[in-house]
Amino acid sequence: MSLCGCYVKLLFPLPIGTTVDIRIGMEGGGLQAKGIVRTADPALGNGIEFTEMPFPCRLQLEHYLEALSQEESSPNKIIR
Repeated sequence: MSLCGCYVKLLFPLPIGTTVDIRIGMEGGGLQAKGIVRTADPALGNGIEFTEMPFPCRLQLEHYLEALSQEESSPNKIIR
């Protein structure tokens, strides 16, 4: 997941160029976006580029990714 797109695991990937409506459940609500399939890996999934995302959803995604980044770089994090 990034600000530009995401990778979705699918047993039967969609063809490259397919347009999709995306809904991602997140803490505090959910994200909605439109996207286009950019990669298709048989039996693995699709790389999807976000083409449209409402501004509030983009802000929510930015905050989520920043929180993940801070959590991963925390010196007190225990890695198992």
